[in-house]
Amino acid sequence: MSGPFRIAESKTVAGRADYFTGKVCLADLMPPQSAGAVAYKWVSFEPGARTNWHVHAFAQDLYVVAGICFVQIEGQKVIQVQAGEMYHFPAGVLHWHGAGPTLPCIHLAINGDGATDWKHPVSSEEYAAG
Repeated sequence: MSGPFRIAESKTVAGRADYFTGKVCLADLMPPQSAGAVAYKWVSFEPGARTNWHVHAFAQDLYVVAGICFVQIEGQKVIQVQAGEMYHFPAGVLHWHGAGPTLPCIHLAINGDGATDWKHPVSSEEYAAG
């Protein structure tokens, strides 16, 4: 694929209830062009919405476009990432991310095209730690 890619022209789908808590929408901005290539997803979270705990086969970078994104790696504190900031998850680490309780969040997820191993939902206690 070459040329500009327009978010408005991408297909947006609702986040699966078995992978997310709350209302989440995802759009493939540029699907990977070959095995192991980088994938780009535009993800929007309503207030309180978040991923389940999960692990990526390859590293993942989040660029927060709007709002505040809560992120947490297993065993570490919840971090708030502001619009205009990036956060890096190394490959193979258990983590979650999503919106805070009062503001929506939009981020661009950039990661290698590998399997995501989805785990259990983030508990209310874990989320409230943010």
